[in-house]
Amino acid sequence: MTLLHIDNITGGYGSVHILYDLEMKVGQQEIVVIAGPNGAGKSTAMKSVFGMLTIERGTVNFGGQDITTHRTEHIAGLGIAYVPQVNNVFQSLTVEENLEMGAYLRKDDFSGSLSQVFALFPDLKKKRAQLAGTLSGGQRQMVAMGRALMSGPQLLLLDEPTAGLSPKYMTQIFSIIRDINSEGTTIMMVEQHAKQALKLADNGYILVAGRNRHEGPGKELIEDPEVQKMFLGG
Repeated sequence: MTLLHIDNITGGYGSVHILYDLEMKVGQQEIVVIAGPNGAGKSTAMKSVFGMLTIERGTVNFGGQDITTHRTEHIAGLGIAYVPQVNNVFQSLTVEENLEMGAYLRKDDFSGSLSQVFALFPDLKKKRAQLAGTLSGGQRQMVAMGRALMSGPQLLLLDEPTAGLSPKYMTQIFSIIRDINSEGTTIMMVEQHAKQALKLADNGYILVAGRNRHEGPGKELIEDPEVQKMFLGG
């Protein structure tokens, strides 16, 4: 069943178009990866889901509801969480305070979600009282992802979750993404380490200049000769 449908959207920032007739579908409990060269519109495509750009034509549908013109706060309340690539933690707050901020829309007891996040990210449990700004890049990324999960999202949007991380943390983040998905959360992510990400993906999209260039199951994209040559360093 399709959870998210980006249906032939054209748009960008004000009058400047970045995306052109973009079409994407994300099924429930899938991992979908968006890859492509720099400037292809990957992050912009993700922001279109979260109400962060102007859509001139086309629609974004989530869970059977048209959210094309909805404000970001309303979209978050529907069950979508977004983790940006940079400036994604409150540096002057502790790890635990950052996580609690992720539950600001909830009216219920979220202590169970906090325990689940600490189970996914054991490093954070050990550092729960430490200021987020003093953590390593990999640990800050874990805080950002954990905070997003505190809202209990159906769909988690990750923008370059392994950017700038050491190989150790990159492997760890990919493993955690797989674990999050296995627990029922649908994931859509932009990732420069395309080959590693596509190995996890149910489906992938390769964008060039704001348009769909290739799409299909992650394993098929990895094996596609043109995708290998142009985008995977093969």
